[in-house]
Amino acid sequence: MSAEKKLNLTETKWPESLPHPHEEKVFSIVCGNTHIKWAIHEGVSMDFSPVCCWRTKLLTDDEMNDGPPTTVLAHHLPQAALLAIFGRRSGQMTRKLALENSQGRLAVMLTIYLVSTNDEQARRIAWCFQEIPTRIYRMRPDDFFSKKQGRYDTMGVDRLASMKAVGDMIGYPAMVIDGGTCLTYTACDTAGQIMGGGITLGLMAKFSAISQNSKNARGMEAVSEAEQMIYSATDMVDQGKKLETFSRDTKQAVVSTVLKEYAFFLREVIKKYLLDIFLAEVGTVADSSSGDVEGTSHTRRKPEIIFAGGDAELLSKLLNHKHNGLLDPDPEIPPFDTKCCKHLMAFGIAVVLKEKQRKFKETPVSEMDKLLIGCRVAKQFVQPDDEGDYVYRGTISASIRDNQTEQAYLVLYDDVDTEELTLIELHAALTLYANVGEKLVSSLSGTFHKVVSQKKDASSGAANTMEELDMQVKNSASNNRSLMSAVVSKAQSNQLHGANLRENQNLSAVATQKPVPKPSTKR
Repeated sequence: MSAEKKLNLTETKWPESLPHPHEEKVFSIVCGNTHIKWAIHEGVSMDFSPVCCWRTKLLTDDEMNDGPPTTVLAHHLPQAALLAIFGRRSGQMTRKLALENSQGRLAVMLTIYLVSTNDEQARRIAWCFQEIPTRIYRMRPDDFFSKKQGRYDTMGVDRLASMKAVGDMIGYPAMVIDGGTCLTYTACDTAGQIMGGGITLGLMAKFSAISQNSKNARGMEAVSEAEQMIYSATDMVDQGKKLETFSRDTKQAVVSTVLKEYAFFLREVIKKYLLDIFLAEVGTVADSSSGDVEGTSHTRRKPEIIFAGGDAELLSKLLNHKHNGLLDPDPEIPPFDTKCCKHLMAFGIAVVLKEKQRKFKETPVSEMDKLLIGCRVAKQFVQPDDEGDYVYRGTISASIRDNQTEQAYLVLYDDVDTEELTLIELHAALTLYANVGEKLVSSLSGTFHKVVSQKKDASSGAANTMEELDMQVKNSASNNRSLMSAVVSKAQSNQLHGANLRENQNLSAVATQKPVPKPSTKR
C-alpha cells in the first residue's frame, strides 16, 4: 500500500470526486514552494464560489513532531475553517470533535481539492487530515486543460488552475501574470487554446540571489535583506517615488534596477500578447473604458491583463506609466486594464467543479441512481474501527455500470476505504443504517440527532423504494428479513464489540452468511 493511499491522497476521478450534494462547504488547498494557500468554498448550490481564502507558511518537520495531526492542522486554520471542521472556533481541536461534528452533517465526509507542485507538502497536508473524515483529491492537469487544448507535459498544474479562472472571469483570449516564487506568464487564444508562456525568478528570489551572490551588495544577509528590499520596492512604487538610474545607495540601486528590469520585460510581453494574439484574433480594441462593446463576447472589448500571486499589485503598478513615471507611454501598445487577484487558483478550482457538476447533471441518470446516490449506509465487518465498532458507516457515491457484471454502486466509507456493492448488498446496508444511524455519542445536541434522523429516514425510504423497483431485491429482502433483524438487534444493543461478534459470526453478512473482510480501496 503506497504512502499516498495510507494518507488518503488520491487523484481525481469524475464524477466520483464531486462533492456530496449535501456538502455545504468544500475546501481547496494549493501547495507551492514557499506557502500554502487555503480556501473554503460554498457547496453545489452556490457554484463552489470561494468565500474565505488565506495563506500560511509551509508545514515544517518541527510542526509535524509538535502534537497530533488535528493540533498541527488547527494552527494553520482561521476560525471559519475551525468551525467547519471541528464545530467550534477556539480551544483544543481533537479527533473526537471532528468526528462528532462530521456525524452531525447530512454529508459526513469533507471534500478537499489539492493542487500541488510540492509533493512533500502534499503528503504533510494529507497527514494533518488523517484523523478527520475527509476525501482528499489531488487535481490532475487534465482537470483544467487537456493536451488538445494546448497543455504540455511539463506545465505546472498551478498555472493551469490560474488560467482556468481567468478564462471564466473575462473570457478568451486572456493572459495571466503570476508573481510568486517564480514569475510566470501564460496566454490563451480566442478558442481557449494555451499558447504558452514564460518563467523567470520572482522578485523575492531575484533579491535573494543578489543578496547571496553579489560582492557589491555588502552587508546584506540573504533572506532578511531580500525581504527588506521587497518592502522598499513596494513603498517606492506605492508612493510613486522616482526610480533613480544612477543611485548613490546600494540597496536603492538594487531595488531600482530590479524593478526596471521587470517593468520593461513585462511591458514587452504584454505588447507581444496584445499585438500578436489579442488584436490578431479579436480585432479593434474598444476605445471606451466601460469595457465590452455589444456584440459577441470576444468582439471589441478592452484588453485586461490579470495579475496573481503575492507580488500582483506591485507588478501591475510598475506597468502604469502614470503611477511613477518609470515607463514612458508606448504608442504601439493599445490601451489595456490590469486586475489583481491573489487567490486566482481557488477560483480556477471552483470553475472545474462547476463544469464537472454541470456535466454530471446533464448525463442521463436512472431512477435507481437518483434514489441511491448520496444515501448513508452501514455494514458490519470482522475488523473493528479505531473505536472498537464493527459497524462501518459510509455514503453511496457513484453508480458503476458494466455490461459484463450486474449493476453496482461505489460506497465510500467514513474511514476512506471504498467498496463496490450490488443492489442486494446495498439494500441490506441501507436497512442497517436506517436502524443504527451514526455512532452513538451522548454529548451531542438535539440538532445532531435531528440530522441523523433525517439521514436514517432517507436510507429507509431508499430501501423500501428499491423493493418496489427491483424484484430480486424484494425477494432477497424477504428471505433475509429475520437475519437482518438479528444483525440490527445486536448492533443496537451491543454496538457489535469483540465478544459479541465472536459469538455471532453467522450474522456478519446478510446475503452470504459468511464473515465479511474489511475491503481494500478500489480505485
